Amino acid sequence: MTIQHIPPIQCLITFEAVARLRNAGRAADELCVTPSAVSHRLRQLESHVGFKLFGRADFTLTADGAAYLANVRVGLAALQPSPNKRHSRRVTRLRVAVTPTFCRQFLMPKLEIFRNNYPDIDLVLQVSIPLLNVTAEEADLEVRFGVGGYADIEHRLILSDEVTPAEAEMNEAILARVEELGGGYVWDAEVFAVTLIDVAITDSDAMALSGLTGVQQIALDSSNVSTGVLNKIAAIAGLQSLVVCNPAFNAGDLEQLQVVGPEVQVVEE
Repeated sequence: MTIQHIPPIQCLITFEAVARLRNAGRAADELCVTPSAVSHRLRQLESHVGFKLFGRADFTLTADGAAYLANVRVGLAALQPSPNKRHSRRVTRLRVAVTPTFCRQFLMPKLEIFRNNYPDIDLVLQVSIPLLNVTAEEADLEVRFGVGGYADIEHRLILSDEVTPAEAEMNEAILARVEELGGGYVWDAEVFAVTLIDVAITDSDAMALSGLTGVQQIALDSSNVSTGVLNKIAAIAGLQSLVVCNPAFNAGDLEQLQVVGPEVQVVEE
């Protein structure tokens, strides 16, 4: 039989599932498709083989359908990996704890390449957000933001991010305004966090925060801040966490913020 005479594999799998379950809805659930997709595949298969597979609405097989089902099951079984090969393949689990922004910007774009190159490694990504006290479970590798020199673990530098004098000057000007508004910040070698959680700031003051470089966490009262400005803040490169208090947006706006950048935490007062 030439390759063009072989029915599509999804049609064969669907036919076997319906014949076994005697129910299109249950077959659809098993195959993670819609019932209409199941019906379409059965019609496509009947058109391909040239005879009816089921004789009645309760999915009773016709004589031709029963004979064909036996061949289909033999063929599908032949495509399954043999038990010896399945058990001989050793899979190594690698658990990596990583911050959301690093994961989104550096790991996820290369994830498919990694899995294609290392199919025997089961990569498990775990979220770690130190500034929100979100700690990952025990991990084999952890990506941290800091200056290094950790005495408890073996470590190596994988990426450096330098702040230019102009960027540092801009940061200082923005942080001075934060203090004028009654907010606060921590900016040292390990942590860069800004909080305006108890200050009802305006759009213009909030917009200034988007000019910060190297900031990891921003917390602010967003009751008077538009979603457009929040999106600008969320898009800050390297921002790991955005805490918004008393937001004036809906669930769709929140979803958009999470797509744009960091882990978003909503606080209601």
